Amino acid sequence: MTGTDYPDRWSSTENVAWKVAVPGRGNSSPIVWGDRVILTTAYDDGRRLTVLALRRSDGGKLWETEHCCGAAGIYNLVEPATSDAVLAPKLRHIASTGADWVVTGNPGCLMQIGAGLRRARARARVVHPVDLLDVSYARSAAND
Repeated sequence: MTGTDYPDRWSSTENVAWKVAVPGRGNSSPIVWGDRVILTTAYDDGRRLTVLALRRSDGGKLWETEHCCGAAGIYNLVEPATSDAVLAPKLRHIASTGADWVVTGNPGCLMQIGAGLRRARARARVVHPVDLLDVSYARSAAND
């Protein structure tokens, strides 16, 4: 839509382009970014949080951050085969996104995902949010 011709009413059928069931409870307000709609939701009475990306055109699920990496404290050290089996779907998901960066603040996930990406010779890098900010600030300063 352009100009001031925005809808000011909604119902189950009026001004609705598509509907999709969102898993979990406690969904956030959606953020529309380009061709994606991004929101958060909670599972297991709020103990597990996830980010969900939907196609803006039809509501199709693009990705969801529901996959565990398999680190689980020291689980990747005491049960490496099982831990790697848990990590495999996460690595496939990362590869399917084409992402250059995987960002996590969890040290176990940093090590587990990082090791998996290196073994898979993936182009994506796993970084801590603070490291990502450092790179961003350095690039910004270089452009000043």
